[in-house]
Amino acid sequence: MCERTKYDYINKTTIDQYKDDDLEEAYPYNKNMFKLTKNQYKHYLKFLKDHKDCRIDKETGKHKFGTIGGGTSIIYKTNDKWDIMDKFIRCHGCDIEEKLEDTYIELDIPKDKFQKDYEDYCKYGPSFDKVEFYRFNEIWNEYIIDKGEQLEVGFMGTGLGHIINVKTKDFSFDITNTDNW
Repeated sequence: MCERTKYDYINKTTIDQYKDDDLEEAYPYNKNMFKLTKNQYKHYLKFLKDHKDCRIDKETGKHKFGTIGGGTSIIYKTNDKWDIMDKFIRCHGCDIEEKLEDTYIELDIPKDKFQKDYEDYCKYGPSFDKVEFYRFNEIWNEYIIDKGEQLEVGFMGTGLGHIINVKTKDFSFDITNTDNW
């Protein structure tokens, strides 16, 4: 069941009420938690190329999912250790999911272009803003700490930012903060 608004009580107007010293200290590190290694990023690019027909209409050249980044999500599967996450990519066109391995593969991309693309990915790639971070922490406490479940955190690009979906065993929560879109 998809629940879009359960954690919306945390927003840019109310976030000061939920501030916590430990979370404030941890917040700057969330960007690194979601970063792919260069090898994982190569597997990500290969997957995008392999699933181009799932995302882009051959006749019109238009994106089937309405946005440049739509049609795929990077998925992070957690356990009770927040810093240990398996990373996957999922195609929403064909529902295939692959683990993003940290093994070397060769791509047909010039090294300088790949390096620039990877740097841009590291700068603008998946992460939580502060509202999303606090919303996620609420889910973490409820489903990992209280119930011992595994969580999936999915980031799908939109061209404006990422739609962030957190799945538990029985629920799917949209924690995207669109206040700045």
